[in-house]
Amino acid sequence: MIVKNKILITLFFCLFSATFAAAQDKPVIRVYIATETTVIDGKKYYLHTVEKGQTLYALSVAYDVSVNDIIEINAIEDNIISIGQVLKIPKIKPTRETKPDAVLFDEHKVEAGETLFSLSQLYDTPIEIIEKYNPVLVSGLKAGQIILIPKKIKTEDEVEKVEALRSAHDSLIDAKIAKDYFIHVVQRRETLFSISQKFNVSQQEIINLNPGAEDGIRVRQELKIPQQIRLDREMDFVDVQAADTLVMDEKTPPTYFSPCETLDPKRKIRIALLMPLYLDEVDDITTNFTTTRYQRQRHQRINAFTYLQFYQGFMLALDSLKKAGLQAEVYVFDLDNNVSLAHDIIKKEEMRSADLIIGPFHNEPFAIVADFAKQNSIHIINPVVSSGNLIVSNGHLINVAMTASTQLEQFVRHIKSKHHDKNIILVHNNTNNERNILNIFESYWNSIETQPSGLSFHKVAYNINGLAGVRQKIKADQENLILCINTNEAFVSNFLRLLNTLIDHKDKENNNISLYGLPSWQNYGNLEISYLQNLNYRYFSTAFVDYNEINTINFIKKFRDKYAIEPNDFAFMGYDMAMYFSYSFYNYGKDFTNCINDIPVKTLRSAYEFRYNNSTNAFENTYLNFLRYKDYELIKE
Repeated sequence: MIVKNKILITLFFCLFSATFAAAQDKPVIRVYIATETTVIDGKKYYLHTVEKGQTLYALSVAYDVSVNDIIEINAIEDNIISIGQVLKIPKIKPTRETKPDAVLFDEHKVEAGETLFSLSQLYDTPIEIIEKYNPVLVSGLKAGQIILIPKKIKTEDEVEKVEALRSAHDSLIDAKIAKDYFIHVVQRRETLFSISQKFNVSQQEIINLNPGAEDGIRVRQELKIPQQIRLDREMDFVDVQAADTLVMDEKTPPTYFSPCETLDPKRKIRIALLMPLYLDEVDDITTNFTTTRYQRQRHQRINAFTYLQFYQGFMLALDSLKKAGLQAEVYVFDLDNNVSLAHDIIKKEEMRSADLIIGPFHNEPFAIVADFAKQNSIHIINPVVSSGNLIVSNGHLINVAMTASTQLEQFVRHIKSKHHDKNIILVHNNTNNERNILNIFESYWNSIETQPSGLSFHKVAYNINGLAGVRQKIKADQENLILCINTNEAFVSNFLRLLNTLIDHKDKENNNISLYGLPSWQNYGNLEISYLQNLNYRYFSTAFVDYNEINTINFIKKFRDKYAIEPNDFAFMGYDMAMYFSYSFYNYGKDFTNCINDIPVKTLRSAYEFRYNNSTNAFENTYLNFLRYKDYELIKE
């Protein structure tokens, strides 16, 4: 096997630290009363967008409410507000009647060093009860916080009072969820890159909503995080403004003159691999911890390591195929999101002579190379780019990455075929992102025919109806499947806790409530696993690695032996694509798409199941994994 553009990268395990921009004193400017209002739980609020120089005090004077009211209603931490933050300001000055009854609650000011466990011991109250009455704890216990400790209650009347007060406090959790973005408070050691990875958005999208973030972020700064249709990791998903046009054409592939036939095994195949390796940044990496540069950059992102394991997994697969007789020349091109470089690369002879092109990994360069592949009749494999505007008419395009639309379509098919006997309740919070998801969901629900026909589902706008709205739709004599499409970690964590209160924990065997969430929830570190277990939690994902499967175990051993590190998701992805498509072209030539779903290759990360789209002339992967928790372990449904 010949590898062109040899890559000489030494892999280091380094820790980098971020530098933060210092906070600047801001002058107070005039506050204008907001014209936009909203109604939440029957109460009217102004929606005020914080402008440069405005303070909590200035806002309290302008709206004639106390600073404490604004802090409490918006769950503001450390009295910090930021430019662009949307605050709820009551139109009618709140009365003190809404404060927790002193007879029912003790107020406790958190001291440094205290933990939930120590508080539970001090007040002889379970941790779960303390969390239940303090939604702010989803972001952790902090010194100086005032939290509510419920006193022992005896009568049903007292119980009802407590629940009524708790319902009022639940609304606070929605305060940081805005129309098309939510607010994230920057934690220690977080960087713009780590935050973008956590919430599956690009750094540029965060910068667009937060001018100045490009120059640095600081601890406790509030960042706007865009809420877009993002169902899975590392993908840029389709804009869904024309949701009614997204139902895929399922007509059969065109008829070919001959089936797949095995070709001369002695020939070579040429593969062009275009991926971001950031080789020009390798020389800047230092492992000398005594240097100032190392100390300054300990927690910064190392671009050269981001996709490196894709390349390593890819080459490991070709090593295995070489032992089986496959002969391949691989031309590796270091291409990130550089449009000019993409135009230069497609002029190279190695590209024109390629049998297969895999990549690039960014939208605009991929569109350029895909057009080149179309003009030169070369099959191009789309590994991770799943933006809908790239799925243009191209008979040589094979989309391994799935759009959000296709994922939702397969999700609807699964629900209607496997859970049609359940009472289905879809919970949303009325954000732009969720309304877009809901529109696509309903479009497919109404267009996909299944048996039995006439299936329906209930919708609950949680920001309006709360947990009571969900409880109202639950049926005691039927299994209930709750679908939650919210992507805000704080909300999801709180929702799981509240949903658990609807379960009879004394009779878990006969629990009739199950929950379906989004794949992005797997990235959240705040979710209580016991809640997911109690709720028979399920989710769908484009990827699933069975670590008990013998082929997976063997791959991990080989990867460790060759690279001395553990394989990540990109390693599995690279291995699967090299195995599947190199084998396909080597054995069947350019007509391997005739039998694309009958290739005798077992993938590790996820199966491939392609269909031909008559409107784009391209093949697209439709295989979705449906996973659930059983005995605290993820298994396929």
